[in-house]
Amino acid sequence: MSEFENLKNAILREAEEEAAKVIHQGEKEAAKILAKAEESAAEFKKIGERERRKRAEDLKKRLVAACEREVQAKILKEKHRLVAEVFKKTKENLKKMGKKDYQDFLLSLIARADLTKGKYEILVAQHDLERVGKDFVEKANIFLKKRGVELVFKGRTLNIDGGLILKSKEIEENLSIEALLKMEKEEIVQKMMKSLFQSDEGEQEA
Repeated sequence: MSEFENLKNAILREAEEEAAKVIHQGEKEAAKILAKAEESAAEFKKIGERERRKRAEDLKKRLVAACEREVQAKILKEKHRLVAEVFKKTKENLKKMGKKDYQDFLLSLIARADLTKGKYEILVAQHDLERVGKDFVEKANIFLKKRGVELVFKGRTLNIDGGLILKSKEIEENLSIEALLKMEKEEIVQKMMKSLFQSDEGEQEA
């Protein structure tokens, strides 16, 4: 498993824990509303038994539906907050990585890239200059040699948060952290939403 996958999964686990708290709070609010529904239903005690039960059930259903809509709205809001938090923490953690770990992370990105034969210049973020240099290029070129790919580093930088960009005369391979997160966004959202709804269903079944 790549460094990026490990990092993403760790942050997702934290996001799922926070999402569970939101679900739990929503369930507590639902319980309060249902309690009020029971109290309101008692007001129908003077009406015939069958009619009283019917009206009480109708009242409960309306209140429960309203509560569910409120909880879902909170879940949606929390989802957007968690996605933003995942992206922020990923960028922060990449900047904190030690030189060796960061170089291994970059090597995993290059290994996954679909590069055609040729020479590519490496461009990185300004704050990555101390972590990416000739030693990194030598490591990368060892396993890229059999693919007919050669990397060169001229110390040029770009305005990116992390990762790198490989540029040849013909093509540009964007392996920046921004591009990676954009590709991963849909998967991250799906996993978090699945966790949120599974937690919600688990509470209801209980």
